[in-house]
Amino acid sequence: MQPNYKMKKARNARTNLIPPDDVRLVTPCTDVDLYHGRLTGLHLLKVLKDIPEGAGIAAPQVGQLERVFALRNGSIFINPKIVAKSLETDIVTEGCLSYPGTKTQVQRHKTVTVSYVDKWLNSTTDTFTSIKAIVVQHEMDHLNGVCHVGVKYKKSKVA
Repeated sequence: MQPNYKMKKARNARTNLIPPDDVRLVTPCTDVDLYHGRLTGLHLLKVLKDIPEGAGIAAPQVGQLERVFALRNGSIFINPKIVAKSLETDIVTEGCLSYPGTKTQVQRHKTVTVSYVDKWLNSTTDTFTSIKAIVVQHEMDHLNGVCHVGVKYKKSKVA
């Protein structure tokens, strides 16, 4: 008798991402129930784990119109709001998991302070600088229906 081995289908984490032309990438998100937000955040961390080039991922990128994003370091931000930002800005070059191969320059604040609920469901406020400030602002843009990289991507497809 032959053993019955079930072959697991190899999964590409990118298959969890919605297509670049999906309207949800440019639709503002709504606040979410904290427990549901935590589950969404844990799912985002799992997806991000399998995409080595990603520094962060937001719920709309996987089709959820919820104010949740996660960072590579394991942080989850539920219902985040930028409560302060520096007057100083930099022009930075960004890419986006939703628009592979496309990069664009974006003006970002050097420092941002964000109020949010973390993965332990604690309300917290943190200040971010350097690359973390850039990533947080990029993910917040996703939650607000803004994607600078997507605009460049779409222009390149029309040209």
